[in-house]
Amino acid sequence: YAKIEYYSCPKLFDAISHAAIKKIDTFNAQNIANTMWAFARARHSSPKLFDAISHTTMEKVNTLNSQNIASTICSFAMLDYEMNITTLDTMYSQAISMVEKLKVHEIIKLLWSMAVFDYKDIDAAIPLFSQIAERYTYDVNNEDVFWTI
Repeated sequence: YAKIEYYSCPKLFDAISHAAIKKIDTFNAQNIANTMWAFARARHSSPKLFDAISHTTMEKVNTLNSQNIASTICSFAMLDYEMNITTLDTMYSQAISMVEKLKVHEIIKLLWSMAVFDYKDIDAAIPLFSQIAERYTYDVNNEDVFWTI
């Protein structure tokens, strides 16, 4: 549902939210990331769903891969959802634990979300910036980094 024209169907996202809350305990890492990304792309706010997803993400954080973690954090930031610091710390710690597996666009999403959340843990940001600097020279077309930023 991430590609649906939201502007004509906010009731659909309300219904999805209601149904998702009921089944949130069955969500795996991909379900979490996909749901958050769909709501973020649609710019549809659903605080009760986001609270439930935030809680479920904390329980399943160790199952999130690099794409899941970057998309989920970025989605929360896109929606201006107020994450508590413990959740942010846990999610960013998970991302840092897999920093070498992160793709450049995932690192950019994480750094951007840190700015949105005004997240000031320099120990979390340094490994991300280091990976960008390392890959900027070797792995990535400079234009790719420019357009991602």
